[in-house]
Amino acid sequence: VAEGRSGAGIAGTVDSGGMGRHGDGGFSVTTERPAVLVVSTLWLDGWSATVNGRDVPVARANGLVLAIPLEAGLNDVHLAFTPPGLKAGAAITLASLLILIGLGVVPLAARRLRRSPGPDVVTSE
Repeated sequence: VAEGRSGAGIAGTVDSGGMGRHGDGGFSVTTERPAVLVVSTLWLDGWSATVNGRDVPVARANGLVLAIPLEAGLNDVHLAFTPPGLKAGAAITLASLLILIGLGVVPLAARRLRRSPGPDVVTSE
């Protein structure tokens, strides 16, 4: 944990935590003063972070890794990664599946209607 831009050096310790395998992570960090937690995970669009339950920005450190601003004291940090376009891609996939299902169901229903006999017709002579 490094001190903010006003100075250099160690400003605290990471008490526990780490990064998970699926683009998430959590850390418990104690700092003596406001600081920046630098996490050696590649920075990409899509990272989000909370510190003590509040959303905070995820910045780049050294142009490559994650940097999360911390307050003085105990900080409960949670990181999550959601790939950009994931929600739009899921919506397009769902719409495509619905269209394909519709294309299969509508002709099937029309075929059944053509095959079914009409109402009984009674004629008198």
